[in-house]
Amino acid sequence: MTSLAKKSKKYAKLPTFVEIVDVLVAGFGVDKNSENALGKLAMFEHRSRLYNGSDVGGLRNFSKNSRNKSDEVAIYDKKIKNKSPDSDVSQVFGKTGLRDDLLSLLAGPNEEIKNSLSCCLDLIENEVSNGLSAPLVTEYSREDGLYILINGWAMRWIIPLMRESDAYPTSILHFVKKILMQENCDSLKYLKIWKIFIKSLLPKGAKATEFRSIIDRIDNSSQRKLASIEKDMANLREELICSDLEESEVKLVIEKIRAAYIAGMTTLRFHSMMLKACPALDLINCLVEFLRVAEEIFQKRQANYKERQSLPRPTVKSDYVSSSSVVREDSSRNPLQDILIKMGDRAIPDEIQFLLDPGMHQWSEKRFEKQLVKVCSKKSNEIFMPYIKYAQGVWHLGHEKHELAEKYLTDFISFADDRQLGIDAAKAASLLIALRLLRAPSPKYLELSSLVQIRIDSMGQENVMEFAVIPTPFCWRSHLPEISMYDTHILESVWHFNTVPNPPSHKLLCNPIGDFLVKVNDYVLASKKEGARLPDREKNASAVIGTSIKPYDAVCYTDFYILKLFNSNFPDFTGLDVYKALSEADQRRVLRYIDEERYLQDCSYYEISA
Repeated sequence: MTSLAKKSKKYAKLPTFVEIVDVLVAGFGVDKNSENALGKLAMFEHRSRLYNGSDVGGLRNFSKNSRNKSDEVAIYDKKIKNKSPDSDVSQVFGKTGLRDDLLSLLAGPNEEIKNSLSCCLDLIENEVSNGLSAPLVTEYSREDGLYILINGWAMRWIIPLMRESDAYPTSILHFVKKILMQENCDSLKYLKIWKIFIKSLLPKGAKATEFRSIIDRIDNSSQRKLASIEKDMANLREELICSDLEESEVKLVIEKIRAAYIAGMTTLRFHSMMLKACPALDLINCLVEFLRVAEEIFQKRQANYKERQSLPRPTVKSDYVSSSSVVREDSSRNPLQDILIKMGDRAIPDEIQFLLDPGMHQWSEKRFEKQLVKVCSKKSNEIFMPYIKYAQGVWHLGHEKHELAEKYLTDFISFADDRQLGIDAAKAASLLIALRLLRAPSPKYLELSSLVQIRIDSMGQENVMEFAVIPTPFCWRSHLPEISMYDTHILESVWHFNTVPNPPSHKLLCNPIGDFLVKVNDYVLASKKEGARLPDREKNASAVIGTSIKPYDAVCYTDFYILKLFNSNFPDFTGLDVYKALSEADQRRVLRYIDEERYLQDCSYYEISA
């Protein structure tokens, strides 16, 4: 059987939300330089800061468990100290991020449309992340997939937003639509139509010679970025003031021309970007067609509504279903599901599902090998080769053949650049992370970022129930520890590894905290010596292999980390048991030995005498 990897081809797949944001930022011209691309940042927290302008919230899966960063913690701080019975969320101040830059650009001072656009971004993120969690087995090329995605999904967001923009006549989206709806507008005539349109917004009698000259010089290859547009607007303002116009009139004119200017440049920029990525997609003509169809539908609905209003109202029967309920039911469906169904009509066959399901082969080598030979002998199964590799990886893992498991799981993951593998890619990345933690030398912090990224990109959004507080030697309702997004995914990967099905005769366990916990008993003994302190090098070392979690946190929040790493298959915690048997005062003594600075901070925070 010919290896799929040898004739690799980029197949259709959904973009990640990070990729969508990067396209929006570039298309609207708000990026200051190429380094503002979220996808170029290896640190996931840095992506959050760039996107949000602060450490709060962030892109999907960003941890909010920081006492100084989280709204939730601010609320808890008020409650625990009895300073306020209120549960209002404290505002977080910081510089604006790419998200606010986009929203402010599109909405201007209008908070209503800004909130609407903000909700749209959240919904898009949710749809995309959930869509990526589904495997997409398809023969469509990446280019064909993009064409289908724009026409079948993106337009469902763009066109309604443009329709709603009629209520906001100074918004950029309003002018995008207005220019596209000009008579005889198409991609060939767009630039000429835009130039005529923007000049028509100039007051009669206003010379604006320099501004007209700038507009005349613009061509399809010279779309101006936001910074240049703002400079042009400042110069135009001076030209208009010199034309003896009233300040109020100048302000209104500048507001409209600025929006139309950005709208035109944005449309041209997106058009060029799409032509490079998908030559078959003429974005401007596509938008014009969709807008005109939407306008026709709207006019028909308006006419039908007026006609219904003039008719006598029928008696409502008990089995009557309102149109609004039908709309709600229809809108609850993720539109991306239709895209996935259209592009990926190749369901994984039952004979391959047999390999993937231990409940079917029952870890029988004879059954598994027989089915594997059968599956691989069919050329029609070539497209499913990634999942055959995955099944082999899990099989060898269950039989504690770690090297073979790592080989096949790595082969499976190698398809992630070319295909949308779905949640199985996240599972495989988790297993590979845990396997890497098991062998020497131990990986350094951030060394496994590529696997963490695959995990993030392949997971749907989840609502996870988690305790908001946890007992510590300082308080039985202490705040959760600060933990980075990277560390969170490392811990969750270990948990997944420790819960993966395996034969009854084999016991899989990854315990990246085990070696450290053995030392805890030594810390207990050493802490009894007056003035003794843990050396700085050991104090700042990693307590959980592959993470940035320090000894102080690992001891103080042992309950938290153990639950994050293990389900019911707990290892031997002999060293930790000695510490857990101590009184809270003695436990705090051990923590002081590990890191006195952190200890004093916590004493102050929880108002405990040091």
